[in-house]
Amino acid sequence: MTGPARRIEPLAGRVDAEVVVPGSKSITNRALLAAGLAAGTSRLRGILVAEDTDAMVSCVTALGASVTPGPGATTVTVSGVGGRLPAGPRTLHAARSGTTARFVAAACAAGPGPYRVDGAEQMRRRPMGPSFDALRALGATVREQGAAGHLPAVISGPARGGTVRVRGDVTSQSPRACCWRGRCSGTAYGSSSPRRWCPGPTSS
Repeated sequence: MTGPARRIEPLAGRVDAEVVVPGSKSITNRALLAAGLAAGTSRLRGILVAEDTDAMVSCVTALGASVTPGPGATTVTVSGVGGRLPAGPRTLHAARSGTTARFVAAACAAGPGPYRVDGAEQMRRRPMGPSFDALRALGATVREQGAAGHLPAVISGPARGGTVRVRGDVTSQSPRACCWRGRCSGTAYGSSSPRRWCPGPTSS
């Protein structure tokens, strides 16, 4: 989408200012999911607030974690499920976020399900086939409700784990997504002590 044209005037002198760099969307989404799956409480500071990260917050919450905003607009506290996902049926909406859709789909394979993963029309057109094939190879049930290899899909587990080959030529998110299933293998993981994550370069 192209916005209105803006006129930029050259600066007449030296600049003395502080610039706050936004957090990373990619790192924020990974931190949100990791905190949601972990045991105990995690505080994420310097997160990016955007449509894609809002989608991840929605999905993490649907899987049983709690996400509490503040203090400030770029900090949240997440209480995780300790690797034990609640039984379905539950619906998770990834909006237009491919990272959210693929990572959450893999995480869903750790729980009993059924979990319905869907997204906006744009996300429904993006490929999910390699991720679905990998989850099926690990023992999860994946049932597309539309075109094969695309959202929406209903996922049930738990997948048994093991070794799987994943195509990485369609999207690099597919092999990375399988790592989330590995993190949920077996019993709960993580500690009960609070943790701090810093997705943004301005965090401390």
